[in-house]
Amino acid sequence: MGLKTYFEESKSKSEGFNHELCDVFDIFQKHGHECVMLSVNDKYPIHEAGELDYIFVFNGPTPTQESGRKLNMFKRYSFPIIDMINTTEIPYAFFWTDSRYGITNNKLFKRQPNVIFSQEKEYYGHLEKLILYKKERKELTDKKNKFGILMNETEPKRSKEVLAALEWLEYGEIVGKWKTKSPFVNGPILESELDNYLSNLKFSYNLATNQKWVSQKYYEMILNNVICFYKNYDEDELILNKDNYLKVRDGIDIEQKIEEIEANDELYKKMIEKQQEELKDDYFNGEFIYNFIINKIKI
Repeated sequence: MGLKTYFEESKSKSEGFNHELCDVFDIFQKHGHECVMLSVNDKYPIHEAGELDYIFVFNGPTPTQESGRKLNMFKRYSFPIIDMINTTEIPYAFFWTDSRYGITNNKLFKRQPNVIFSQEKEYYGHLEKLILYKKERKELTDKKNKFGILMNETEPKRSKEVLAALEWLEYGEIVGKWKTKSPFVNGPILESELDNYLSNLKFSYNLATNQKWVSQKYYEMILNNVICFYKNYDEDELILNKDNYLKVRDGIDIEQKIEEIEANDELYKKMIEKQQEELKDDYFNGEFIYNFIINKIKI
């Protein structure tokens, strides 16, 4: 709903091409399911809708009320999808991949999802592991860049805190879409360049937007043998316990830990090896996600 999606990475001009929808679609097709897509430009015939076993709804900006600012309602236009859900009894799953766009309090939906898949404790769906689908394990190589942060400029407090961490370190860069001018901001990066960039990065930092959620950056960093530090992240310990070495308080904490790792090559190698052990074969081939979803929706 309101979600711009590219089925070919080459068509995406910046990081974040909403791969979750594409990956789930591909995984289910490969397991023999016939999948069809409904966009907000379609009006799906109700008699044909009866042929569907399940509806998968992927979240994006969507209206929460019929009245109000008309411009905003049209900008988030999703009514064909909402109407299909409201006028049929087909079970549906809500893939809540962005914490900003929920569904449980949206009054336009007359019935709630049969199951929700998210990246927080209550509806945890392991969706962050989709970043590994169809990828391959990588050997540890010499890193050209010591420290970098992959992040778009978001709410002012978070953005300022990330900049403050770099100013404390006095080295490193931010890669992403930023309006704020800073010697640490190095501009946007293409989706096709992400893997190469991360493969040459030794350390990173992720200041999460929602401390209850986990993000795909966790496995994306591990895949590329990046040691990434986290703040305001995974409060419910879904993948990182509260005492994990990677959880930090501020830029001072980051600097001290980088110095400790840089001074001990054996510690560095052990951390990389431990990270690699977290990557399971069934994350790469989609079997884990497929079985998890199938068991939840019970078809």
